[in-house]
Amino acid sequence: MTPAKVSHLLNLWQQISWVLILTGGCGLAGILIRDALVGGVDAHYWLAHHAHSWVRVLFHRRSKKLFALLVSLVAIGFLCMFAPDTSGFQEWAYRESSSFLWLNIAAAGLAVGTLLTWDLHPSYLRRGESWASAEFRDLHEDWGRFDRQDGKPIGDGKPVAVLLAYRDCARKARRALLTLQRRARNLTFIFLRWDLLSRHILVLGCQGSGKTSAFYGHIMISANAQWIYQDSKAELPFRAMFPDRLVWGLDVRGHATRSGLWNPLQEIRGPEDIDLIVDYVFPSNPRDANPWVRDMARVLFTAILRAKPWSSLQ
Repeated sequence: MTPAKVSHLLNLWQQISWVLILTGGCGLAGILIRDALVGGVDAHYWLAHHAHSWVRVLFHRRSKKLFALLVSLVAIGFLCMFAPDTSGFQEWAYRESSSFLWLNIAAAGLAVGTLLTWDLHPSYLRRGESWASAEFRDLHEDWGRFDRQDGKPIGDGKPVAVLLAYRDCARKARRALLTLQRRARNLTFIFLRWDLLSRHILVLGCQGSGKTSAFYGHIMISANAQWIYQDSKAELPFRAMFPDRLVWGLDVRGHATRSGLWNPLQEIRGPEDIDLIVDYVFPSNPRDANPWVRDMARVLFTAILRAKPWSSLQ
């Protein structure tokens, strides 16, 4: 390689150095600002404004490798800025021009390889298939804005409600339950699409574990549709937060309760209402293998409803 080309590469190093320093510095500043916002702003705000695109971008989890990459960019940028000005490096570059050329090729190849392999996701399995080395899917795969069938997004991407959860996006989290995940960089949205909310969701936890505050509360704050909250204890901890919402406590303890009362049995006005309730609770199924079980349940439930006006579900 001629000395002119070596000189051109040394000048290119100094030009690229500013790009690397600015990119790494802006990225590090963005990380600090993002973590400060996510950790400092009340979670109720993020739940209430989850539909904004900038909020979703803010809550996109970053990889553990990103911070190290940005620091490396800044360090490499300063190296590219000051190395060409040192006499020892210049003498080596002109004396060993072929080695200097291979150094540039290796650096470019490393950059391209990092870019191509940075965010590889496993291929989505077809419905009904499995494999021996099965893994937990990431939150945005099972609980994303879109349902996915054979890797293709299905739906309009508009969730009914969201939850906030901590989940490390490293591949290790797919195989094991990781501890110490409560970091700002791991906080992200769990999107509840209508096809998920229309099913039964079982939430397990002992008393005081946060079932209401961390699950139902998030749905109440973030939901963009009307909902009915049925609290078996009839305490309604979020009632004051939603004075204009249709929030009822289902009366299971008579009238000794602190919540608003709604007894659906008091909505019965005649035999037609009883038949309608029975049909909804025990719908007829002509392909039922044991229809007598359903028929007996319908008879007993009809008799209970017709017995008297029930003042309480208890």
